[in-house]
Amino acid sequence: MNKKKKVMALALMAVMTIGVMAGCAKKDTAQSGTTTTPAATETKYPEKPIQIIVPAGPGGDTDTNVRLVTKYMSKSLGQSIVVSNMEGAGGSLGTKQVMDAKPDGYTVLFFHPSVILNKIFGVTTYDFSEFEQGPLVTIEPGNALFVGKDSKFNTLKELITFAKANPSKVNFAMENGGLSQMLGLAFEQAAGIKLNMVDIGGQAAKNTALLGGQVDLIPGIVGISQSYIKSGDMKILGIFAGERQEAYKDVPTLKEQGVDVDITKPYYFLFPKGTPKEIVDKFSASVKTACEDPAFAKDLEKFVIKPQYKTPADTKVLLEGARDTYQKLYDSIKK
Repeated sequence: MNKKKKVMALALMAVMTIGVMAGCAKKDTAQSGTTTTPAATETKYPEKPIQIIVPAGPGGDTDTNVRLVTKYMSKSLGQSIVVSNMEGAGGSLGTKQVMDAKPDGYTVLFFHPSVILNKIFGVTTYDFSEFEQGPLVTIEPGNALFVGKDSKFNTLKELITFAKANPSKVNFAMENGGLSQMLGLAFEQAAGIKLNMVDIGGQAAKNTALLGGQVDLIPGIVGISQSYIKSGDMKILGIFAGERQEAYKDVPTLKEQGVDVDITKPYYFLFPKGTPKEIVDKFSASVKTACEDPAFAKDLEKFVIKPQYKTPADTKVLLEGARDTYQKLYDSIKK
């Protein structure tokens, strides 16, 4: 073999050796399941405190639920979580604040069906589908109708009888565009009565109005109203859930009293559109961890509810079903 051919042979062998080494390296990488793509790089989120916007006043059910769950989320996330109440316009001020926020996971919404209802009632032009969906924390089955301790109504039947004979004479406190308005409309339709709907605001404002005698009837939550129930300042006429609850078996449903309604209240997180999936996933994992913590379940027991974690995907399906239900009810009322 001449010198030129010998050099070419050596070069060819070198190329083949490099190819074999590269193939082995690729095989080892595949077997180990590792990858060097940027998508696999673990997000450093969160690197600073997270702000949770609650479109309702302090002291109500939404505010209480988020403050309890975030107490446990802070442990797994390693950052503090600041809850900011931003009530007004049926909750739309708070939802818009989050919608317009930077999609970096540091401004998050915690709310309930009013995100859907605000669009149905024309308060906003958007609902949950305009956000990145977050996880569900719990579902409240204890929406109820309350009257004050000095009310002339001791039963639901008494109230309905009076309302039928006196249309628009029963003052019902609600929040325009919110779930409380939908509950009032659902009750009117199912009972065949006409209430005088009074836009009072959030739950704390409704409680104050009932205790002060400004209204006759309010929707409220059994769990969050325990102090008023025990003191006798409020009386329950029935719950909106379709069946009696284990925690308060003595409270009848509206349905078993002849008023055919079945409405519950989910609480969940939403992120600004465009928030990276890895951030939503990490946040959701911290919610799941909190919901699995026995101490969190113990805290919720005080308000007669339980943790009910659902993934963002499952939460979205639940909300789509709720949206269909609310829209049908609204359409039937407006016919």
